[in-house]
Amino acid sequence: MSNTVSLETATLLKEAGFPQPPNWKVYAPNIEELLEQLPYSLRYVESDYWLWITKGKYCYEVRYTDAHHQYPKYIQQADTLTEALAKMWLRLKIDGVIIKGEEE
Repeated sequence: MSNTVSLETATLLKEAGFPQPPNWKVYAPNIEELLEQLPYSLRYVESDYWLWITKGKYCYEVRYTDAHHQYPKYIQQADTLTEALAKMWLRLKIDGVIIKGEEE
């Protein structure tokens, strides 16, 4: 299991505004750094969706789902946990859920 994202994903994160250390061309964040940037919950139309991480037989899955795990709002899957977390951050950024990052 890789502790950091791939170079391709790191480049996408940088382009999308993921916080980078100063003077780095491309920075590959680790699991902890990715988790720190993801909200622990989301609120949509009077419903709360919680961050949920699972390890399946073939991939990792990161999702925001309701308390009963019946209605997922977002789902991202990847071979590694770091890639799944990065894909979730990118999805939330694209959808405008994550606004911060550009100024950091």
